[in-house]
Amino acid sequence: MQITIDLPNNFNQLPKPQKIKIVSDQIETMESSQGNIEVAENKWKDFARQLRNKSILSGAGNYILDQSKEFREDFAFKHDSES
Repeated sequence: MQITIDLPNNFNQLPKPQKIKIVSDQIETMESSQGNIEVAENKWKDFARQLRNKSILSGAGNYILDQSKEFREDFAFKHDSES
């Protein structure tokens, strides 16, 4: 089986969330336009749904906060210690 997805010319320049939306929308449109769905197409539909529902930075919040706090606490300009 072959699946064809039409992508805009500027697809590579788009942000990742917009790319995910374009691909998932096309897969869902393809799925809804076909009356008899094969198993492989259901896998693509599930994949598109997972991409749409998964947050890109899921679970990274505390890590980012901890790293930025550590950076701020340890940060000093060179001239700050030359007194």
